[in-house]
Amino acid sequence: MTIKPTADQNSEFFSAEQFENIAILRFKGHFLYSTTDLTSRDKLLDYFDRISKNETIKVIVIISSPEKTGNEELLDFYRQILISKLGINAIHRMFNVVDQFILKLVD
Repeated sequence: MTIKPTADQNSEFFSAEQFENIAILRFKGHFLYSTTDLTSRDKLLDYFDRISKNETIKVIVIISSPEKTGNEELLDFYRQILISKLGINAIHRMFNVVDQFILKLVD
């Protein structure tokens, strides 16, 4: 008997559920700010690796956080990054995660 990998997961960064052949991924909080955390990045990329092996999934629906994410919130995010002590490495890491996320979706 083979066990099908499940698309269900819940973390502080995102939650995901499988409904028939659809995986629904919901981000929690601000996506870009969460990408500065390597643990969050690894969980997201591991999730995509796992569901890529699940042949029952045909569609991935990605839903952003229910928090406001308009232009003003994006500008506030960049202002917070500028005044924070994250440093240039964290900012590079953040954009690297976005790049890896897009490549995983394409894969």
